[in-house]
Amino acid sequence: MTTSAAVMRVSAAGTGLALETVPAAAPEPGWVRISVAASGVCHADIGTARTPGATPGHEIAGAGADAELGDGVARRRVGDWRVGDPGVAGWFGGSCRHCASCRRGGIVHCPDRKIPGLSCPGGWAESVTVPADALAHIPDGLDVFDTAPMGCAGVTTFNPLCHARLPVWGRVAVFGLRPHGRLTLIGVDGGCIHVLAGLVMNGQSIGGHLTGSAQDTEDAMAFALTYGIRLVAERLPLEYGNEAIGLIRSVAPRFRLVFDTTTTR
Repeated sequence: MTTSAAVMRVSAAGTGLALETVPAAAPEPGWVRISVAASGVCHADIGTARTPGATPGHEIAGAGADAELGDGVARRRVGDWRVGDPGVAGWFGGSCRHCASCRRGGIVHCPDRKIPGLSCPGGWAESVTVPADALAHIPDGLDVFDTAPMGCAGVTTFNPLCHARLPVWGRVAVFGLRPHGRLTLIGVDGGCIHVLAGLVMNGQSIGGHLTGSAQDTEDAMAFALTYGIRLVAERLPLEYGNEAIGLIRSVAPRFRLVFDTTTTR
C-alpha cells in the first residue's frame, strides 16, 4: 500500500512547480488509488500550473501494481475492474450520477463533474486517487505511454468523429468547410469565435464537443488497437514540469509530451 508519493505541485503563486513528497491518504468511499506510470501534458495544464496548491495532470495511465480501493468499490465491478488492473483516467474525472445531465446519459456535462488537476489533485505524481467510475480499462496490446493522452486528447478527437454521422467514404479535414459542412469545436471552454453569415447560404453549421466518458475512452483505445494507431510521444522525467509548461506555452513540442514517473533527471 502506498504511504507517500512524489508530486509536482505549485507551492505558492508565481513560484512555478516543485517536486514534493506528500503523504498518500487512503481513497475516500467510491474512489480508487492508481500507481501512475505515465501522465500526459495538455495545454489546459498551463492554467493549473499557476494555481497555488495544485498538482496538474488529467491524462493519467497507471500500471495498477499498488492500486487501492476505497469503501464501497467492489473488487470485481462493471468491466471486471480489479486491484492491479491497468487503467486510464482523463479530463472526465467522475460525475454526481443524479443530476439531469447524468440521468440522461450526458455525464461529461454534469455541473458537478470532477476534473483531475482542478477539482482534485492531478496525475503529475507517482500516485493519484480518482472516482472508480472515471477509470477506463487499458486493453491488452497497448501500454501506458500509448494510452495516457487517450483520456483527454485522444477521446476528445475520437468522439466527435463517432457522432458526426460520416459515411464510410466521407472525408474529414482539420479545418475547411464546403457546402453543408460542419465545423466542430473541441476542447475549448472559453473565449469567442467570429462567425460569417455566409454559413447560412452554404448550409453550414457549427457545433461543439467537450470530452468523453470512461466508456468513450475505452472505445477510443479499442479503435487505436484495432487499426494500429499509436501515440508518438516525447518522454520526460516528472521533475521537468516547468520545462514542459514552457514548451507547451511556446507551442514548441512536435510530439505529445508524456511524463515517465519512473525516471529522474
